[in-house]
Amino acid sequence: EIMPSLVGSEMCIRDRNPGSPFAQVAYECGFSDQSHMIKEFKLFSGYTPAEYLSVCAPVSDYFSTL
Repeated sequence: EIMPSLVGSEMCIRDRNPGSPFAQVAYECGFSDQSHMIKEFKLFSGYTPAEYLSVCAPVSDYFSTL
């Protein structure tokens, strides 16, 4: 059950408004708080959400426009 929430959180983080705080993103992704989202995300990906956004920029925006 962790996998769908992490995949969803990756999408929420990637597609978030750049000015949105991670606490709001965590809430929108269904996590109880920002700390919980960050811990789970780092456990799954090896990156914090901020590190992920700076290191793992999307290769293409093709699928985001469908």
